[in-house]
Amino acid sequence: VKAKGKDVTDDVAEAPDVAEAPDMAEAPDVKVEDNNDGTHTCTIVPWAVGRYVMNVLWNGEHIDGGPFALNIKPNEVITGLELQNETFYVGVPHTMTVNCDFTENYKLLCLPASGAEIVIEPIQGKSAFKCEITPQLPGPHELRVLCNGNHILGSPFLVQFEDQCGALYCNLVSSSVEQHEVGQPVEFVVSTKGAGEGTLTAEVQNLDSGAIFPVMVVRLEERDHYKMEFTPGQSNKYLLAVKFNGKHIVGSPFSLEFSEPQDTNHLQVEGEGLTVAVVDKPNTFLLHMGGDEGDFQVLISGDSNMKGPHTFRRNNGTYEIMYTPSREGDIQVTVIWNGEHIHNSPFKVPCCRPSNPMHFSIEGPPTETHAGRETVFKVSAKQDVHRGVMSVSVKSSSGKTVNGSVNTLTKQEHVCTLPPLNTGTHEVSVRWNGKEVQGSPFSLTVMDHPLLNKIKVEGRGLTNGIVGKECEFTVDTCEGGVGTLNVHLQGPKGAVRVNLRKHPSNDRMIVVTYTPIEEGDHKLIVLWSGVPIPGSPFLATIATT
Repeated sequence: VKAKGKDVTDDVAEAPDVAEAPDMAEAPDVKVEDNNDGTHTCTIVPWAVGRYVMNVLWNGEHIDGGPFALNIKPNEVITGLELQNETFYVGVPHTMTVNCDFTENYKLLCLPASGAEIVIEPIQGKSAFKCEITPQLPGPHELRVLCNGNHILGSPFLVQFEDQCGALYCNLVSSSVEQHEVGQPVEFVVSTKGAGEGTLTAEVQNLDSGAIFPVMVVRLEERDHYKMEFTPGQSNKYLLAVKFNGKHIVGSPFSLEFSEPQDTNHLQVEGEGLTVAVVDKPNTFLLHMGGDEGDFQVLISGDSNMKGPHTFRRNNGTYEIMYTPSREGDIQVTVIWNGEHIHNSPFKVPCCRPSNPMHFSIEGPPTETHAGRETVFKVSAKQDVHRGVMSVSVKSSSGKTVNGSVNTLTKQEHVCTLPPLNTGTHEVSVRWNGKEVQGSPFSLTVMDHPLLNKIKVEGRGLTNGIVGKECEFTVDTCEGGVGTLNVHLQGPKGAVRVNLRKHPSNDRMIVVTYTPIEEGDHKLIVLWSGVPIPGSPFLATIATT
């Protein structure tokens, strides 16, 4: 600020007054220095991006041209961070380097704050920080990286903190089911080798009664091996759930069937009319009588104006039951056989207005998965639909059908979950009010779960290297089962290109190469079918010589 053509010896230059600042911005630091040559230097340090208005006063009066407006732009920040593509595991430190032109005021925040522990250390001699994030809670989180109050490029990052899922390393190694006789205990042995610290639990469900019983788990002398034992009753179908730290192990839940002569006289029912009904439309389900005609009765309550139920006799002891609801809402269908309720009777059936199932589509239907894993996908409609019911089921190549679960977010958005499945090709059916949606049915291939602890890595490129020189290591997948190998490399300033090729003498041996362009710590992430192998991420130190 320069005063021209006047004597300024006894006059006073006042510090600028900030009359306007961006919302939520801290008050900027302001100071004035007399240069003793007829000029004064005013220094203002803004802490946020946006528009500032300042009043510069001389003896209490605005100088010419005042007040003044300043537009503060973001600082130039070098990052290369792509945190939204990183994999974070609860309890596993995640290290990264952030390069910032301004190191006086650097922050790394996690929201919610309880989700992670964060340690920040400046790197001597460089405009950079070394950051270590240790997730504490699974679920979605937001990471904010700030330099001088400004978000770096890409911040805030939406990331997912995953459980370590040591259950992926656990597997059933033996059982005595084949030798089982009624009244004798059944034994199972489970290996937790490679799973780390955790708790193994088990429970068995009687599929006939629905009752659930805990199973005793005993640690064996052989390290990382546990024995489970239970004594089944007269029922012939059970479901054994084995979990490590609350997560199903590979193959769990296990279906257990003990053969018994089937009761051909038992009445069976099936049909969409027992799961969902359409208003003002005939809805049906079937009754299969078996070898005995017996006496049955069908009662429907909850809709006084309903038409039916009407009974039509078909072939081979099969009857078709038809009814027409008059309004939306839930009804109750009761089926009595020889004076007693059949299994699952009464049935709660929601009644809905007709809605076109073709309005729904499956978002990225999964085509492959692994045994022991749940399969999750989303189904949505692009326009408003009437009230209805979404259902999902999966049929194996043997013809056995298993129902999945549906979480309804809104009338137009649904998340479908399939239970862990056995290996093979399965057909997945998604229905809206009993009708196939667009893209249904589709094929799902279930592969053997990858054996992470069987993947072997070796080579100098895992631990060290020289700038500008090709680094190499190998990944042996020979005993890892069916899977997909992915390798990612994160350098101090961002991602580094990685090349993968098959070994000339072994297709299951993969040679990994990369050429670092700067010194410092590099993080190598090795994934087998999307899951880090034991020891990953690996830290390679790169030097200039």
